[in-house]
Amino acid sequence: MARKDFVITGTRAAIYVRYSSHQSNPLSTADQTALCQAYAQKHGYDAVEIWSDEEKDGKSEAHRPAFQHLASGVREKRFDVVIVEQLERLGRNLGHLASFFDRCNAKKIAILCVNGDRVNRFHVLLKGFQAQEENLDKADKVDRGHRAAVLRGKPIGGIPYGYVREWKVVEPGQPPVAERVIDPIAAEVVRRIYEEYASGLGTTEIVRRLNAEGILGPRGKHWNPGHLLGHSATKQGLLRRPIYIGQVRYGVTHNHRDIDTGLRWVEVSTDEIAESFNPDYRILEDSLYYAVQDRISALAKRPAARSRTNKYLLTSKLTCCKCGYNYVVVDRHMAGCRGNTMLKVCDNRTRVDMLEAEDRILAYLEGPLLETSAVDLFIKSYAEAARRWRADMRVKGVSTSARITKLEKTVERLVVKLADGALSASASDVVVAALNKATDELSVLRQQSQSLNGADRPLPSPAQLRDRLQALVANLRSALRSDGAPAVAAREAIRRLLHKITVVPASDNPAKGSRNATLHVEGKIADLLSASEATSTIMISLGGYYPTRQYYDPSFEFFIKVGLGTPSGTAFPIALQNIRNALENAPGRVSGKDLLKVARKGDSSLRVQAAMSRLTTAIAWLEKRGLVKVHLRSGCDHRVGAEYEFLRPVTAGEELRSPVHDVKNCDIIPTC
Repeated sequence: MARKDFVITGTRAAIYVRYSSHQSNPLSTADQTALCQAYAQKHGYDAVEIWSDEEKDGKSEAHRPAFQHLASGVREKRFDVVIVEQLERLGRNLGHLASFFDRCNAKKIAILCVNGDRVNRFHVLLKGFQAQEENLDKADKVDRGHRAAVLRGKPIGGIPYGYVREWKVVEPGQPPVAERVIDPIAAEVVRRIYEEYASGLGTTEIVRRLNAEGILGPRGKHWNPGHLLGHSATKQGLLRRPIYIGQVRYGVTHNHRDIDTGLRWVEVSTDEIAESFNPDYRILEDSLYYAVQDRISALAKRPAARSRTNKYLLTSKLTCCKCGYNYVVVDRHMAGCRGNTMLKVCDNRTRVDMLEAEDRILAYLEGPLLETSAVDLFIKSYAEAARRWRADMRVKGVSTSARITKLEKTVERLVVKLADGALSASASDVVVAALNKATDELSVLRQQSQSLNGADRPLPSPAQLRDRLQALVANLRSALRSDGAPAVAAREAIRRLLHKITVVPASDNPAKGSRNATLHVEGKIADLLSASEATSTIMISLGGYYPTRQYYDPSFEFFIKVGLGTPSGTAFPIALQNIRNALENAPGRVSGKDLLKVARKGDSSLRVQAAMSRLTTAIAWLEKRGLVKVHLRSGCDHRVGAEYEFLRPVTAGEELRSPVHDVKNCDIIPTC
């Protein structure tokens, strides 16, 4: 018995239109919509939904939002027929077409083509197989043509940073063709990146500088380290591209797309690579390019280090003279030997005030920076930087203007769609949302375009630059400790002048908290001194003590720091008395959490950590005198989570004094 098609009972129709790439006519969707609407009107259907996918190929479903809405409409049976211009508009994958056809059949929804009437299973198998094979044949022909073009010296693929597309007339009477040419302004940025990387700068610092100066990266976006290094195998990073020395390559990578998710990924191709040489695309010299490749290879052999911004100028620069470990911040801005504070392998207990050490070192720079030679170099460098900035602003202005022009055309096209009045309510909402988004972006870009008009303002005179340098040097210390990209860049510049700073304590066995030490500063900073003072090492003497006292609790093996002469130290006797009263008046055991609230009584702004320090110190004081007993809970090794039992009242003559002032009885270890 022959299989029969089901009878169409309703008149609700959904129209789906699509075109595949930006090379297609943008009016294609409007033309398809008009044809489908005319077909629906002719056959008595009412178009209740219109869905449009623009610049979306038919190889997958996941990356087509309009098709997803159409599929949800099939599941909910919001219409009775689906009208398309051709079956290939629904997709060019046989499996997806067959699956969509089965879903429509299950809901009694027919698929109608303007030029082929109703679709059956035979049409799906034939047209789907034909469309899929056409895609594969086209891909083979395109690959063959690309390889032939590369062998003739013509680069294929996306245009990397440093080049632009230019339309040229190759033969008279023939339409112009697109040619890749060197962008002189972007080429200067490429040379700068290679030179800075070859000189020893890292990718993060280079990117930070570019973004701070407002230089846009590929596709007009901000730079990130991935733009520079990319992937070692695919050679997609700016620092790895052989096109900059004129080497044209094709077939290094192969693009794939998941037919279910629509996501693309790139992998190294196993096919033969086509290569040729074209000097017209050379931007760099071979020596600079291969120097960068050598450094990349050398750094790739080392384990990756965690990247972070240095809070202090001397971070990771201070080194202990005894064990060789770096100095690390141990309390506020005080630094101590890592071998002593963390690893316990060194007896150097000397502390270094990071801010004081910075001030001493920067004092050596203030004089040389105001010398005549340094001022002349500053004026020359400022002029060169201003020239580069102007060039970058012009490039940014051109890209912004191009984007504005494209958005204006998009807005005009969307307004025309709305003016036609042929869209359904849902389709109109989609168009209105797209129109609002394009209008908002257009207003932002126009404001940016106005801000770029200051690129041609006159440069300051040498006298003005000299005054500016004096002001910068006068405010050098405060500026270096501020936030922002300029301060970070300045700190990194000075850090490159400091190779190593060795901390030498004044005695072989320094007391805890001692700051009597000498800093042996090594690096290029000596070159900034006058000829009579220039040495390989600068000697800077520090002195004094770090004013802290510490109580050692053997039960928990940690130090509780109590500020000397600070508000927390003054308020401690009050907190101790409150905690003792709470324990004495309680009918039974008291939890550590309740005592923590007591420690913060009268001082709600006190941080929890400071209150915990008060509580732990007070309990240790009371426990040592036999006034309280600590009951640790199972699995809990800290005193805030414990319970406390009051044992006896304070006897006559027994004072409740702060442990800071009770050095003898409470075993406070003095460090100064």
